[in-house]
Amino acid sequence: MKINDRFTGEVIFEAPGITNLNDFIRLAVSENIDLITADFRKKFIFNANFNGHLLKNINFEDAIFDSGEMHEADFRGAELEHINFEGANLERADFSGATNRYEPLSFKNANLRDANFMGVFFDNVDFRNANLGYTSFNGADLRECDFRGARFGYTNLKGANIADAKFDENSEFISTDFSGADLRRTDLSTANLKEINLDGADLYRSKGVIAIKLSEFSMYIKAEHSKIGYHYKKNAEWLNMSKNEMEKSGILQIL
Repeated sequence: MKINDRFTGEVIFEAPGITNLNDFIRLAVSENIDLITADFRKKFIFNANFNGHLLKNINFEDAIFDSGEMHEADFRGAELEHINFEGANLERADFSGATNRYEPLSFKNANLRDANFMGVFFDNVDFRNANLGYTSFNGADLRECDFRGARFGYTNLKGANIADAKFDENSEFISTDFSGADLRRTDLSTANLKEINLDGADLYRSKGVIAIKLSEFSMYIKAEHSKIGYHYKKNAEWLNMSKNEMEKSGILQIL
């Protein structure tokens, strides 16, 4: 097996006798081969297993991690240094416990539906325009990550540290669980928020949402609309009252 440079076509690394792409990549990394310009585009990487391995200087742009019904792509505990997963299909992949140690790491435009990022340490990682539906970031450290344009649907961010993360008007949150999450200094003022759970979330110096309590329900305010909605109901119920009107009427209590 051999891998070519995606720009020059020259052979970067060759390992005669190896036919499994996982073994090939691990061997190349162990020999300190720089795969950052390697051409993995559209390559199918079946039953990927890099459990506990150090992966660095690899470009997986547009690669397809297809692991079938039973065995997800396994990156548990992996050290990911200067890795590009841009556009890759990583549905159901397991990155739990992985780290990037402040090195460049990109999941831009990647399909991460139903992936597991529980307990990862990812600092300043690029998740722009990624599909994060049903993804778990439970207890993850995601400080300063870039989620502009990312789509969250039934996503688990319980206890995650998302301080200083980036969002924009194309960031979409549907039934997303932020309970106990650290949202300090985040700006959600333009994000599309629907039925989110902010129980116990730290919103210090954040913009766009204000945690409140109405009756027995925890609530949120979309600041630019000055409206509130129950996040525990299947369909958000809105009150067409301004924040000042709600405060004066006594139904709004800032937590």
